Amino acid sequence: TTSVQVPFENAGSVRVFVGTLSATAGYVQTGGSTSVEGGTLSSSTALDIRGGSLAGSGTVAANVVTQAARLAPGLSPGALAISGTYAQSAAGSFDVEIGGLLPGTEHDRADITGALTLAGGLNVSLLDGFIPADFDTFTIMTFPSSAGTFGIANLPLLPGDLVWKTHYDPTSIGLEVLADLDGDGVRNLDDCAPDDPTAWSIP
Repeated sequence: TTSVQVPFENAGSVRVFVGTLSATAGYVQTGGSTSVEGGTLSSSTALDIRGGSLAGSGTVAANVVTQAARLAPGLSPGALAISGTYAQSAAGSFDVEIGGLLPGTEHDRADITGALTLAGGLNVSLLDGFIPADFDTFTIMTFPSSAGTFGIANLPLLPGDLVWKTHYDPTSIGLEVLADLDGDGVRNLDDCAPDDPTAWSIP
C-alpha cells in the first residue's frame, strides 16, 4: 500500500497497476484521468471526480461522485468494481464499449456495492465491428439499490429494424436489442407505433 496523507488533486494522469494507492486526506480530480488497471484505489473520503475520467478494470474502494466527468469501466473492455456508493451528476457520463455478450471480457460493466444515484448521460460504442442481434442483452451496471435514470442515452445506430431498449431493474441496468420493441408481433419497420403494443399499422 502506498499512502498519500495530504490532500491530493489530480489534473494529469494517475495509473494504479498493482497493490493499493490509498488517499487518506481527500482525492479531487479536476481534469486528466485516473485509471485503475488491476490494483486498488482507496480513499477515506469520497473520490471527487470533477473532470476528466475514472476508468479501468481494478477496484475503487471508496464512494465516488462524478461531476463533469466520465466513468469508463474496463480496458477495452472490462469491469470496474466500486466498493462504495456511486453518484453521477447531470453533467457526468457513463461510457460503455460493447464487443460481445460476455460482461467484463466482451463488454464493459460497473459493479457497485453501494447505492447508485444516477443522472447525466449514457454513451455506448461498438467495438471491432460487432453488430448485436435481436434479443441480445448486455448488463452494464450492477448495484443493491438505485435512484434516478440517465438523462440522455447516446446509442449507436443498428442495422435494419433493430433498436435499443434500456432496462432499469432493481439491482442492474441492462441494454437489449429488439426488432419488435413493443412485443406486439409486428417488427419495428412495419409498425407505425413501435413503442405502443396497442396500435400498429403499415407506416
